[in-house]
Amino acid sequence: VGWDPVGRYIASQGDDRAVLVWESREWSLAGRIEEPFLRTSQKTLFRRLSWSPDGQFVCAPHAYKKPAHIAVVLRRPTGTDTSQWRQECDFVGHKAPVVVGAFSPRIFTRGPPAAAEAAAGDGGGAAAYSVCALGGQDCVVSVWVTCQPKALVVVRDLFKEDVLDLSWAADGSTLLCCSMDGSVAAIQIEPHEVGTPLPPAEQAARLSQLYGAAAAAGAADLPLSADLLALEA
Repeated sequence: VGWDPVGRYIASQGDDRAVLVWESREWSLAGRIEEPFLRTSQKTLFRRLSWSPDGQFVCAPHAYKKPAHIAVVLRRPTGTDTSQWRQECDFVGHKAPVVVGAFSPRIFTRGPPAAAEAAAGDGGGAAAYSVCALGGQDCVVSVWVTCQPKALVVVRDLFKEDVLDLSWAADGSTLLCCSMDGSVAAIQIEPHEVGTPLPPAEQAARLSQLYGAAAAAGAADLPLSADLLALEA
């Protein structure tokens, strides 16, 4: 189960081979996504999904697209139809079911800090993106950038048994991983590898650009999407 960063939606994933998204103002079902998960066969103890730090994407593990085990990235709907949770892309490469996805809590951009501030502050500069880590029953941890089709990092020799969970530090660059073999490992991603994190104030400003000033106040007054926010302006 996971809250989106601005508190509008809750997403859950279970043994019924579906991701359900709930709208928190009325606790109504806003979407049910089944297709990417229908061909999964192996049982897993966990299906740990994760929201991107800008609230635009959900990474859902334990999906399958012949011949590979994948994690799918679902895009937040635009406009008034909240049921259209579109499949944005797939993270492909694990040899066994992916059981956990974890987005870094920071938004990144290429270039020095000044460029990062420009990207968030006025819509110029380099494009912003998110970073997501995956762990699977193949004992592998992979790290992905949403703007790239291939994994940024694939770590194969950390564990002897399944990956159980992943957690990012608040800096957005340090990833802790734990395994069924009883060990815990830390992975440090350097700025030259992943880019520059937006300063916290600029990341908050980006959320305000997407969801309006109400993003700081909670879900009650949030518009459903950036498209509706533009209509309200």
